[in-house]
Amino acid sequence: MVGTIEDEFESEPKIFMADALTPGRVVLGIDASSLEEAIGQVFGRIASTELPLPVDRIVKAVLERERAMSTYLGNALAIPHARLEGLDKPVLLFARSDAGIPIKGREDKAHFLSSCSPPRAPRACRCACWPRICGLIDSEYVVERLRRAETHAAVVEAIRAAEPMTQ
Repeated sequence: MVGTIEDEFESEPKIFMADALTPGRVVLGIDASSLEEAIGQVFGRIASTELPLPVDRIVKAVLERERAMSTYLGNALAIPHARLEGLDKPVLLFARSDAGIPIKGREDKAHFLSSCSPPRAPRACRCACWPRICGLIDSEYVVERLRRAETHAAVVEAIRAAEPMTQ
C-alpha cells in the first residue's frame, strides 16, 4: 500500500497544506531563545490581514497550549497550535530559524515551525494536515529545499510540489 489510508465515507473536507498556506504566512529568519519567544516573533511578523482572528487571541491560545504540552516532534520540527473558535478552516503558518530554537529539556533545536490552528473539527488537522507536515520534514530533499528557500513564495512552492508525496 502507498499513501494515506482514508475513510471513503468521511464527511470532513480534504485539507491541502498548499491551500492553507500563503506567502504572507511564511516567516524566515526567526532568531529566538525559546519556542515561546519564537511564537511571538512569528505572529508579530505576519500581517493582520493574513490571519482570520486577532493576533493577540491566537498567540495567547497557542502559548497556553504550548505551556500545557510541548509541540516539539523531533527532527527539527515543532507544531505550535491551538483550537480556536471562529475559524472556518485551518490556518497553516511556516517559520524557519537557521540557527535553531532551543527546546526546553532537550539538546536538539527546532529549525522549522508550523502552526495549523484547527477549526471546530480538530480531527481534520490532526489526521490530515499534521501527518503531511511530518511527511515533508521526513524527506531530505524537501528539507533541503525549505532550508535553502530565499523567498516566501519559494517555501510555498516547495510545499506545494512535495505535498502529493505525503498523501
